[in-house]
Amino acid sequence: MPTVCPDICDQVLAEERALREKMEREFSKGRELRLKEIAEFQNTLQEKEGEQKQVNEKLDAVKEQVSEVDSQLDRLKHEYMQKRINRAGEITNRVALTSPDDGDSLTGLLEPLTNDEIADLIVHSCQVAGEMERASKLGDSTCQPLRLAGLDAALTWSPEEDGVAALKRLHMNVREEGRLLADWIIHNARTEDDTEKRFMEGEGYRKGHNRNRKKRNKSGRRRLQAISDDEGEMNDDHFPDDYIDEHDDDYMDDEEVDAERDQSQNDIEKTDAKNSGDSIENTENGVRDNLKEKLFSQPRVAFLQRSHAIIEGIDALLKDDEEDEEDKEKDGGTAEDASSKNELIDPAAYNMVKATLEDREEAIERGYDYAVSARILLNALTESTQDQERLRQDLLTLSVGTLVYGKLSVVHVWQIFQAILPEFNLNTEESGNKEKTCATSPWVSSCPPRSFMRNSVSFPPQHVLQRAQVLCTTPTFTQEKAQACAADADNELPTVMPDGYYGYEIAHPRDKADLLEEIASQWEPPMDEAFKASLEETEANKEKFEGDLKKVEESATEINDLFDGAKESRYGIDGELYALRDKCFSVVAGKYKYEVCMFGAAAQKEGDAKSGTSLGQWERATYDEETGQRILSWENGVKCWNGPKRSATAYVTCGAETKVLSADEPDTCRYVLQMESHIACDDTFRKIHEF
Repeated sequence: MPTVCPDICDQVLAEERALREKMEREFSKGRELRLKEIAEFQNTLQEKEGEQKQVNEKLDAVKEQVSEVDSQLDRLKHEYMQKRINRAGEITNRVALTSPDDGDSLTGLLEPLTNDEIADLIVHSCQVAGEMERASKLGDSTCQPLRLAGLDAALTWSPEEDGVAALKRLHMNVREEGRLLADWIIHNARTEDDTEKRFMEGEGYRKGHNRNRKKRNKSGRRRLQAISDDEGEMNDDHFPDDYIDEHDDDYMDDEEVDAERDQSQNDIEKTDAKNSGDSIENTENGVRDNLKEKLFSQPRVAFLQRSHAIIEGIDALLKDDEEDEEDKEKDGGTAEDASSKNELIDPAAYNMVKATLEDREEAIERGYDYAVSARILLNALTESTQDQERLRQDLLTLSVGTLVYGKLSVVHVWQIFQAILPEFNLNTEESGNKEKTCATSPWVSSCPPRSFMRNSVSFPPQHVLQRAQVLCTTPTFTQEKAQACAADADNELPTVMPDGYYGYEIAHPRDKADLLEEIASQWEPPMDEAFKASLEETEANKEKFEGDLKKVEESATEINDLFDGAKESRYGIDGELYALRDKCFSVVAGKYKYEVCMFGAAAQKEGDAKSGTSLGQWERATYDEETGQRILSWENGVKCWNGPKRSATAYVTCGAETKVLSADEPDTCRYVLQMESHIACDDTFRKIHEF
């Protein structure tokens, strides 16, 4: 019997009628909402039209206020900057160039010197300043006193890298350069903390060098005659616990030391490769090696060699002492036996000597860093300055400024003169053959201080010689030094560490009575109360006007974006997208949630994650005239591995509410979403479906 197909035509027709009725209801609701939002957008444009004019006029007025107060502030800062630079030039000329007078003031200090000698003075001044700086207080090893002095000559340098720094002359009549210089000078004049002073753009200061010392052999003997003078590496375990606690921030642990050594070696290799065709003197390491050969550095070199040997000996001594104690306990000896054998060993005294030596080694190495920095900066100045008169004036200003900012004393200057001026004959064979012991001061052969004639001028000036005479008449062979030297003579380890041991004397900042302190007090023109008040008032006004400007700009941006968007159809046909701005819609497909934000970003998120993979930023909205669909695009998302950048496209058809129906990935990293929204419920949709 043949099968009879049921007649379902009525059922199908009923379902189609129900679907059509639903579409008509959805269209009706969506069309009503769309027309309402378009009307609201047009009303907003009308309401904001008058407000736009007012906001833009107010914006222009506030910008003018900011410009006026900015110019006023520039004038005030420029006035002080010009006064300061002029003051630096006047003091430099008075100190450096005026012929020596009767000794009442510090004049004629640099006049007979050559440019090379002035440069040497600056380098060694930085060296002394570095030794006086406490344990890398600034976190870098550039010569800050020289860089600060550079500002007073309108000079700045880039960070030093691989033995090179670029010089930049700041021109006060160039607005941005003059403003930058004025800002630095004003900031520094207000700042007492040296670590907060500014002298160059950026944060990348030249960091401290690794000393590349060899590790000490831990199996040394007790007597100095059995100890190698090779340089060695210092470890924190050389210090007593209380010393480590006090200076914990100043020293590195073994892992940090090894890491720094590895980094330093990499830097050296890079520098060597970069300068493979150049002389070693042009590399940073070459500058450092050359510095150590200078006469001024010789006491430091001798001290470092002796210091390394002593520390190695102390390590060995304390280790042997500890082993003796352990052996005695194993053998069943009494505490009295152990005490009798080691009664001459005072671990606390030796640890203190070691800590003192380590501290001085750090100071010397820091001085080397500053001096290397100075030489690099001066090389940049010399190479970029063709005008010799300008070069000399720059060197004079930098030398006096470095003495001022570096807190050097007149005696420091005299000591540097002894080392760099050939007339003092400190480097002759006769001087070199003088026996040097642990008690010998490098300045013994310079006493009593004397002058010489150069270019018909007696030099150094009398006031310098007078200060040097005080040093020459100060007893240097103290009881503490005698004790240390007695141990040295007997090849024993010293239990005290006096100043001046092996010719290295600890550098101290000048005191208030020093003649250079008088110069320093005049170097920086004071900010009188009237100037301070005017500056603070102008800065407060600028801050207020800039705050007002920010608020007005936000209002103006919002209003102008509204009108610009309307003109450019950014908000779609008749502004239909305006009500959806900044709204986000999402759908879950598989294990991912796909989210698109109007005029914002599109993303693929896993589960309930707050962030996800970017599918792009809002790009555009287009209109398909045949289907009436709106096509929304997001582009330039995260790049796929071995593929294109991700993108998302949403096809929008008519619906009573805006929502994402589905998401798919038809092609690699190209995502397609289907959406419904009232924005597509227009006449085109009605005509296509014959509603």
